[in-house]
Amino acid sequence: MVKKNKKKRNSRGDASMEDENDKKDLLLGTVSIADDITSSSSSLMDSIFGSSGNKNSKPSTERDLFAKVSSLPKSRIKMSTAPSSHDDPDSKKRRIRPSRNDILQQRRRQSQHPLLASSMDFPGVFEREHDILEELPWEEQVTEMAQSVLQHGLCIIRNPVDTGILQAIASQARVLQSQICRELDAKGISWKATKSNGFEPQTFRFQEAASRCKGRMDMAIGTDNGKTPSNRGENGTKMLDTFYQNADIQQHILQNPKFYPVIRNLLGGAGSDDPEAVKLVYAGLIFNLPNSEDQPWHQDGVPLFPEARNTADMQASFPPYALNVFIPLETQDGSIERGPTEFLPGSHQWSAEQLDQVNSSSENADNSGDSQKAVSPILKQGDVLIYDYRVCHRGTSNLMSVKDDNKDVDTMQASRRILYLMYARPWFTDHINFDYTKNAESIWSTGLSNK
Repeated sequence: MVKKNKKKRNSRGDASMEDENDKKDLLLGTVSIADDITSSSSSLMDSIFGSSGNKNSKPSTERDLFAKVSSLPKSRIKMSTAPSSHDDPDSKKRRIRPSRNDILQQRRRQSQHPLLASSMDFPGVFEREHDILEELPWEEQVTEMAQSVLQHGLCIIRNPVDTGILQAIASQARVLQSQICRELDAKGISWKATKSNGFEPQTFRFQEAASRCKGRMDMAIGTDNGKTPSNRGENGTKMLDTFYQNADIQQHILQNPKFYPVIRNLLGGAGSDDPEAVKLVYAGLIFNLPNSEDQPWHQDGVPLFPEARNTADMQASFPPYALNVFIPLETQDGSIERGPTEFLPGSHQWSAEQLDQVNSSSENADNSGDSQKAVSPILKQGDVLIYDYRVCHRGTSNLMSVKDDNKDVDTMQASRRILYLMYARPWFTDHINFDYTKNAESIWSTGLSNK
């Protein structure tokens, strides 16, 4: 889920400039940001998360505040002003991609990072041993796992999800991926990670599906505005088409008793019976195709207050407001070869200067960032990874070999498929990944999947 750092120029005239100024005034007035926004960050946090930044507090003005703020234009954090390698026309010639063996060795080292050691056998607590944690009452175990996310920005929970239901979803995900690729073929979009039938790989963006990196697809199952895949029959994907209504999915995944309490603890719903204290923004599937590219290091979404001068520093001080959950559908989906997601622990609390350095590293030949800080969690079927929305991460290339890149069946078999869930506080919305504009095209517009 990558968003490029682009700053749009205003070319709509004086009226538009006045609108932009009005919006800026609204933001500044609503949250009382003075010229020196740092000095008022504590009062801003009180406005958002309640008194003294208590994540369990819920001020009555919270929804109104963010309803207004969410209407503001959303620009990405400009993470770096360092000279880019794109400025040098000869830089690409000097770039040397690491060999497959070098990449796999680095991933293995990162998968054995000390932070991950204790989570190999027990749910995502990096600092406490398995036997010690199991002796704690369940509520304290939840607190320990939540603390891992607060401190490191991510948490691994081993085997909380029934593998039987994941196997059923995996089967339907393969059917859905095949349907998507047929629709893209019909639209003349070259979706594979490498040149195929004479056509270069393309990216795309529809209501329900998007691709922002070569060989990587993101498919929304459902969203907080009620949109679900449209104009598509139930050819082998009934469970996905009724994702929210399916009782097994509700019990074993969306409100899983082993990891959902951690979500509620982090997002302010702990101890509350209010079902709306935490919301599921959307669920989706990620398809990582063989020969895909590494993503650049990035944070998900857009800043809460893009107009603020030091938005990155301010945002790093907030409690969690959105979390992503990764669930591999099959054991091979979490393998080193298929491209595990890499994370920079603690980066959800990094300063703007530290984020600048990460962004600059994305311009390097191997896009590796700080390999001493990165971790590559290896997940198996039934495992869950929870991470803070603000943590720097990237999807890595799928190194699986394909006998014939022109054969769709080979590409499907070598793909990595991950189920993801996005949870957030009630006021938070995220529509950056898919095209929800009024006239946006549906990927199912050809109707092929109904035949």
